[in-house]
Amino acid sequence: MLPRFSDNLRRTIIVLGVAMLFMPKVNIVSISGESAGIRIDDVLLFVIFALLMAGVSLARKPKISGIESIVFILIGYMLLSNLVNLQMFGRSSLLYSLRYLEYFMFFYIGRYFFDARHSVARLLYAMLFFNAILMVLQGFSIIGGFASTGFAQNVELSRPIGVTGGSWEIGAILNFYLAFFLFDRNKVGGVTLRIFLIACTLALVVLTGARMPALAHIFLISYFFYLQSPNKTYFLRNAAFIGGVLLLAILLIPNPLTERSENLFSMANIEQFKDQYSNASVPGEKFEYIEMYIPDEYADASWLMRVRHWIVAIKTWTNSPLTWFVGVGPGNWGPALDGGWLRVMSEWGLFGLSIFLVFLYRIAQISRAMFAVVVALAINMLFIDIHLAYKAMSLFFFLSGYAYNRERANPEGVNKSPGYRGSFAHAGEIIVR
Repeated sequence: MLPRFSDNLRRTIIVLGVAMLFMPKVNIVSISGESAGIRIDDVLLFVIFALLMAGVSLARKPKISGIESIVFILIGYMLLSNLVNLQMFGRSSLLYSLRYLEYFMFFYIGRYFFDARHSVARLLYAMLFFNAILMVLQGFSIIGGFASTGFAQNVELSRPIGVTGGSWEIGAILNFYLAFFLFDRNKVGGVTLRIFLIACTLALVVLTGARMPALAHIFLISYFFYLQSPNKTYFLRNAAFIGGVLLLAILLIPNPLTERSENLFSMANIEQFKDQYSNASVPGEKFEYIEMYIPDEYADASWLMRVRHWIVAIKTWTNSPLTWFVGVGPGNWGPALDGGWLRVMSEWGLFGLSIFLVFLYRIAQISRAMFAVVVALAINMLFIDIHLAYKAMSLFFFLSGYAYNRERANPEGVNKSPGYRGSFAHAGEIIVR
C-alpha cells in the first residue's frame, strides 16, 4: 500500500522524513505525566499520514502487504486492550497505541527513499558522523542535549545522548547502524572499513555507559566474524583473542560502562529482588509506582530501580486471568518500565506478545541486515523500553521500509517465495556449521 504520488510530493515526504531522523526531540506542548509531548514531528507525521490515507482512498485496488497487515493488527489490538482496560479498570493510555501508528509512517518514508534511488549507506554515514560529533562534545561537557525530560545543560548531562532522548536510545541506534554496515547485502566498503566502523561505534557505545547496547554490539561483532570465518576453530580462536583484547580495554581504560557495572553481578541484586517481591502488595486499579527502593552499597543501582518497577508490573499483570491475555493496557506503566519484554507481555498480554513476535519475525525475514537489527532490538528490550523510543523506532521502521522495497525489487520478492532463504535460515547456520 504505497500511493504513487508525484515526484515532487514524494521528494517532499523523503526530505521531511530524513530531517526528522536528525532533529532533536522538542516538545511544543507538554503532556502531564509524560516525558513526550506534542512535537513538530507529530505535526509532520500527521500530514504524511493524511497524504497516505488520501492516496490510498483514491487508488483503485490498494494492496496491503503482509508486514502492513500484521502492524495494523497489532495497533488495532493495542487499541482494543486500551478500551478494555479503560472501561473496566480506568487505566492505560491511548497515546501509546497511537504512537506506533506514528512510528509506522517511517516504513513508508523508507520505501519512498529506496524508490528514489537514494543510498541508505550514505544516510547512515551522515547520521553516525552527526551523532558522533554531538556525543564527543557532550562527553567533554561542552554542549548539552535534548533528553526525554527536556533540554539538558552540559553540567546536567551525565552521559552522551547524541540527538536522542537518552544514552540508552543512542546506544540502540548505534547498534542499528552497525547491523546495516556489517550485514547489508550491498557491502559497505571492504573488511578494513567495516572493522574501522566496528571500532568507532563500539567506542561510542562504551562512552554511553549503556549495557544492553554494549551486549547487542558484542553479538553483532561476533556474528560478523563468525560469517567471515572459514571454520569453527578459526572463529573460536579469533573470537577469544579479540574478545579478550576488548574486555581488557574496557576494564582497564576508565569509562562510564565499567563505572556503572561495578556491582552488576553482585548477589545482593538477587537478594533485593527476592525480599521486595515477597513483601510487595498488589497495587490498586490505577497504577502508581510504590516506593520500594532500598539503597545497598553492594547492589547495582540500575537493578534496584528496575526491581521496584518490575515487581509492581508482574504482580499487577498476574492478578487477573483477563490481564494474562489482554494485558493491563498500553501505556499503563508510564514513560519507563525499564524492561521492554516485560512491558510488552504485561501491557499487551500474551495475545499482544504473540502478535509482536510475528511482526518481528516478518521484519527479520526481509534480509540478513534486518535480522541483525531485530536481534539488536530484542537484546535492548531486555532492560530498556526501546520498542517505544521515538528516535530508535523511527530508524527501525525506516530501515525496514527501505530493505523491504529493495528486496521486493528482486525477482523473488520478500516474504513471498517459498524458496526465499530468509535471515533465520542464516542464523540456523550457526547451529549446523
